[in-house]
Amino acid sequence: DSVSDAERLNYTWDFDDGVQGYGKRTSHIFAGDGHYNVTLMVSDPWAASNETVIHVVIGDRSPTADFSYQDAPAPKEGEPVRFYDLSTSPVDTIVRWEWNFGDGQWHNQTSAQPVYHTYDRNGTFTVTLTIHDSDGSSSSASHDIVVADSSPTADLRVSIASPLEGQQIAFTDASRFTADGLVRWSWNLGDGNWRNATDNASFFHTYAHSGNYTVTLTVTDLDGSDDSTTVLITVRNSPPA
Repeated sequence: DSVSDAERLNYTWDFDDGVQGYGKRTSHIFAGDGHYNVTLMVSDPWAASNETVIHVVIGDRSPTADFSYQDAPAPKEGEPVRFYDLSTSPVDTIVRWEWNFGDGQWHNQTSAQPVYHTYDRNGTFTVTLTIHDSDGSSSSASHDIVVADSSPTADLRVSIASPLEGQQIAFTDASRFTADGLVRWSWNLGDGNWRNATDNASFFHTYAHSGNYTVTLTVTDLDGSDDSTTVLITVRNSPPA
């Protein structure tokens, strides 16, 4: 009878996922979420048996999105910023990464490789990473990124560094910018003459007297950032006719 055979019973568990377990007590890890009919069969040495079925519901375990981005050098407009995925998933494989960079630009990919994005303006942007796993579960994480303004770099060229007085020389802008376009060029020619322009066209100038003149070019960009550079012009005395 069941009482006298209690110490000699065999316990077989069928977990409905292709795996079996044995013993009066056992444990099992289900690889996937879903509904399972777990069957316990109990038998004695004389082949008498009985079984019972219980319905087990295994919930899904969602991934956890997270990411970071470069802090050195600090993000700056016009320069690529690197973003790193730090997401984790306890069971199901992450299969899709969706990046929203907060400036109207998106990037979707199917790998955890770092991504690069270039902001065309300075400011604070909310970046959101949304990940999806093989079960269709998703998770999102957001971080604010502060993108600094980039300043222009003033530079100039002169056709003759040491002209004769009365000799015409050409001045050419060679300034550079990263993101914000240049909108103003202010030339101080060092002899009391100035030239303010809204384009970078080359121009000519003549020094009436010999001497040393410090020429300064200041350029200003769309955001109001500016930079200056100087060059020394040595004007030689003209020989008498």
